[in-house]
Amino acid sequence: MQTADVLRACFPGAHIYRMSGDEFVVLCPGVTQARFETMLAKARDRLASETDYGVSLGGAWHACAREDLDELVRAADESMYADKQEHYGVPEHG
Repeated sequence: MQTADVLRACFPGAHIYRMSGDEFVVLCPGVTQARFETMLAKARDRLASETDYGVSLGGAWHACAREDLDELVRAADESMYADKQEHYGVPEHG
């Protein structure tokens, strides 16, 4: 619940979905790439400072996500695993 609260605060107006126990997808239609990257950085900072558990975030932005949402989610997933690798030494996914 704490993670969802931070995501809601950092991505106002976004569509937030819980994919599994600890995986969320956040869709931000109509947001510029610069704004998205700012929101992602804010979420990363808040989760690191406000939680007592490790969190890895990944992000992917495209001007028109409707073109291939599956590919966009896959790119974000790869970004998240790269974040895990950098911070926790977890092997890359895929």
